[in-house]
Amino acid sequence: MDPTNMLSLIASLTPFSDQNQSPRNMYQCQMGKQTMGTPAHSMPHRTDNKMYKIQTPQAPIVQTKRHAEYQLDEYPQGTNAVVAVISYTGFDMEDAMILNKGSYERGFGHASVYKAKIVNLEDEEKKGSQNRDGGRPSLRFGNLRRTPAEPGNPLIGGEQKIYDNLDADGLPAVGTWVQEGDPLYCTIDSVSGEAHAGKHKETERACIQDVRLLGPADQRSGNEECRRVSMTLRFPRNPIIGDKFSSRHGQKGVMSILWPQEDMPFSESGITPDVIINPHAFPSRMTIGMLVESMAGKSGALHGMYQDATPFQFYE
Repeated sequence: MDPTNMLSLIASLTPFSDQNQSPRNMYQCQMGKQTMGTPAHSMPHRTDNKMYKIQTPQAPIVQTKRHAEYQLDEYPQGTNAVVAVISYTGFDMEDAMILNKGSYERGFGHASVYKAKIVNLEDEEKKGSQNRDGGRPSLRFGNLRRTPAEPGNPLIGGEQKIYDNLDADGLPAVGTWVQEGDPLYCTIDSVSGEAHAGKHKETERACIQDVRLLGPADQRSGNEECRRVSMTLRFPRNPIIGDKFSSRHGQKGVMSILWPQEDMPFSESGITPDVIINPHAFPSRMTIGMLVESMAGKSGALHGMYQDATPFQFYE
């Protein structure tokens, strides 16, 4: 009987968990579910309301046997980091941590939030006011307005865009960035010709990741006009002061400052750490597994080998 069978999936991913204080392992079970990792490989084909994804995921150098059995290298949950456990300046007190500004600029901890926005013209018509004839407006997606005809020749008159950052169909182009207050889509009343723009209401700037036209379920001829649109917006979420970070041993903390790399401490070989944490995080919490993982991780990085950290497996 393997003693690791008593552990759940998330608990069995903690390296050297048999050498930690048990409450820390329980904390890690909660934080393992909160991680900003890789939720799915089918994200270009999904329209979830909200998804989080780290931009530079890495497989851990120190991992348990369960990690390979569940093929979690395909769904990495974090990033390997060079961590210095020293008391350096006052910005690492009380579980605060110092992040190397150079590492940040190279992409350490950068992530994205994907949000889906669905526009239904039927809902827009219900919210809209009555048109000149007293009836409900009949809306369609569009961004073209017929220009006034030239004097003396009423037959001549072209079409021009109403909003420059939208395409002719009233929808944004994939890859464009929108700020707060920018139009996301444009609808035109087929009766009155009035145009209305749906604005981007988020305070953060976002990139249009995907635009999909959703037709009716019984559409067969292909001539019916599209009444629903799904847009996926990507929000960059890079580390800022106050963001939560955690090791795989329940040692959680918040980022207190971005410290310039030239002012960071360095080793004899010139290596500067990505993260600085305070040594006072260890005596009372007794996360010895994190110290053993640090040594195993350095050994694995130097030898180019994954290290086995399955609990209850090490014997003298």
